[in-house]
Amino acid sequence: MKKAVTYARYSTDIQQDRSIADQNLVCDRLAEHNDLNIVERFSDRGKSGATRFDRDGLQAMMDAARARKFEVLIVENLERLARDEEDLPHIYKRLTFAGIQVLAESDGWITPLHIQMRGMVGSMQLDSTRRMTRRGHGGRAKEGKVPGSVAYGYRIVLGKKGEPEINPDKAKIVRRIYAEYLKGASPRAIAIGLTRDGIPSPAGGRWNAPTIAGGGTARYGILTNPMYVGRIVWNKNRQVRNPDNGKKVKRATPDNQVEGNAERLRIIDQETWDAAQALRAGRARVHFGPSGRSKRSPFLARSKHLLADMLRCGVCGGHMRIRSMTRGTPWAACAAADAHDACSHKHTYDLDRLQRDVLAGMKKHLLDPEAFEEATRAYRARRTENNKRNHAELTDVRKQLSRVEVQIDRLVDAITNSSAPIKALTAKLDAAEAERGGLAKRLQLLQADTNVVELHPSAIKTYKANIVQLHKALSENALRLENRVAFRNLIDSIVVHPTGKRMPYEFSPYGRPEALMSGVSIFATRRTSKEILQEQGFAKCDKGKPLNSSLAISHKVISLGRWRAVA
Repeated sequence: MKKAVTYARYSTDIQQDRSIADQNLVCDRLAEHNDLNIVERFSDRGKSGATRFDRDGLQAMMDAARARKFEVLIVENLERLARDEEDLPHIYKRLTFAGIQVLAESDGWITPLHIQMRGMVGSMQLDSTRRMTRRGHGGRAKEGKVPGSVAYGYRIVLGKKGEPEINPDKAKIVRRIYAEYLKGASPRAIAIGLTRDGIPSPAGGRWNAPTIAGGGTARYGILTNPMYVGRIVWNKNRQVRNPDNGKKVKRATPDNQVEGNAERLRIIDQETWDAAQALRAGRARVHFGPSGRSKRSPFLARSKHLLADMLRCGVCGGHMRIRSMTRGTPWAACAAADAHDACSHKHTYDLDRLQRDVLAGMKKHLLDPEAFEEATRAYRARRTENNKRNHAELTDVRKQLSRVEVQIDRLVDAITNSSAPIKALTAKLDAAEAERGGLAKRLQLLQADTNVVELHPSAIKTYKANIVQLHKALSENALRLENRVAFRNLIDSIVVHPTGKRMPYEFSPYGRPEALMSGVSIFATRRTSKEILQEQGFAKCDKGKPLNSSLAISHKVISLGRWRAVA
């Protein structure tokens, strides 16, 4: 009797778990009629078949297929697996390579012809549904109804879909924003004032300048939303899913906008609106020239600095961000102080200098016997709490690992089927593999931390070797991908404390206890492009260069003390 597994999925929150049970019942009947033994069940709840991303059940099933844990996959119909004309052949190809047959209630034993036909039909149905939905929304907009989300200043009326009403309290805030803007206040100054007065933003937290002024061609701000003068503008932008990472991005659609009149929703009079738009246009021309369009200013990509996204403010505890570039040197500041004037920590820090201080402190403090003993005591004190939190982070890291593995699968497809240059594709494959290796190492560290009962003498030896190896690697090349991943496996965050002008920097690194004490190497193990392709049954290819990587930041940390740099 062949071993089989089932896969079930439903798309929206409107459906219920009953849908999964019903599909499993169909699969059970198929298994009985075909003399199959079901050994495991996989499912995804509330997940669309339009993409393979973020479908943990599907990824777990594919992992089991690669491990040859079953011989037959049973589904109610192929649309449960995928409704995308690229994804369905992708899944079928890998199942076939693993020697696995697919059985569906709707089509019987699946052949390549079924895959081609169902992939095309499923994709056409998705496209048809999207077009009909957009057509219906356009008709509602022409009638003066709101087909999408409701802007700040309005509230939904129960029983009247698409017909919100003005919220008097929030409408006052909208009028205040226009009034202050026309008096000469900048969007940033307005945001700071609203936050200072304790007024919640549309998201419920602090206000920021983009909420006031908008963000590019695809995002309205309060100063640019025509709904405040009784005009509904729909289809200003559309969402498109990036096929490489599954994320949705906004694209402007200037030629397909639909406008409707909704005078009942007017909050701002026409004269005030016209004056505000004229002021915005004038300021844009002053700042950006005759075109009035912003020019992309130089910035530092997160992957281009060892400490990017790791710094925390020593006053408010919030994130620090890169504020400016001075002769090629990035300077960081507290985001709350810089963007919201909500923190007193207004000092800026030279990131290159801070990096040198951190590396010097690693060798000085982390190899000191007393510091190690203190870290050990803190580690033992946090064991019980960490074990509880580890389970949540294990789930998060597994999801990130699943997403990266889907990206690797797509790149393998592109390398074998695309006409694009092989080196460019393998460079992306190496980058994705580096991220996968880092996440796999993070998962190993978390699992090791969960399983360790007492600190073993060998862990001390590994710890010291890790520090020495990492310090040497970072001193030689701090931007090398493997070195950044290892550093972030060891250090969770760095709290920067305020100091006087031209005084040495003071900071407190927070280390990951599982990396410090587990006895596991913090350096990730990577496969080459050739090894990845050979694992999936494809020919070898040229090797590219790695790009960047990021890891989830753990909140289960121990203090490594307050370090002070040499003046």
